[in-house]
Amino acid sequence: MKKIVLGVCGSLASTAMPAYVYVLKSKFKESPISVVLTESARYFLSEGALAHIPGVVVVGPDPLGKIRVNHSEVVKDCGLFIVLPATGNFIGKVANGIADDLLTTCFMAYRSPKIVFPAMNSDMLASRYVQKNIETLRSFGERVVLGGNGISVATGESGPGALPDVREILDNIDLFIAGEEDIS
Repeated sequence: MKKIVLGVCGSLASTAMPAYVYVLKSKFKESPISVVLTESARYFLSEGALAHIPGVVVVGPDPLGKIRVNHSEVVKDCGLFIVLPATGNFIGKVANGIADDLLTTCFMAYRSPKIVFPAMNSDMLASRYVQKNIETLRSFGERVVLGGNGISVATGESGPGALPDVREILDNIDLFIAGEEDIS
């Protein structure tokens, strides 16, 4: 497989990304992985937590915003585009054509279908706004895989919206690559 682009949005779920990236890299050994962190993801996750994994590079501006990155270069030679975790904010932006940061511009510049794994509070996920935006993304051909029930780290409440287990993510990526339906 060609390069994998992994978009990471700012969420408590993003703190789990080093383990998820390690598993992705183990599965796709020959594929370089370019990780695009949103500004809010950098609040939860340091670049160094991912950059030490061989074959993984974190792209984007440095914390001071000095380095400009071309979104077309990020998605060049990309064979798989994943957003994990996807926040309601990110989903709303791309569903409505708003490209105001590196991840949203990369998402729109990549012409093939993408796979998106939302993770958010169950009340947010149930919101008619988020549901409409998810349906919009699906109507554009994007695969949106909803996680199962889980405990919200932020509220301690149980409900839908949790980040899917890494095995479920890998299974859905395999089905996505094969062109089959998701298993959520």
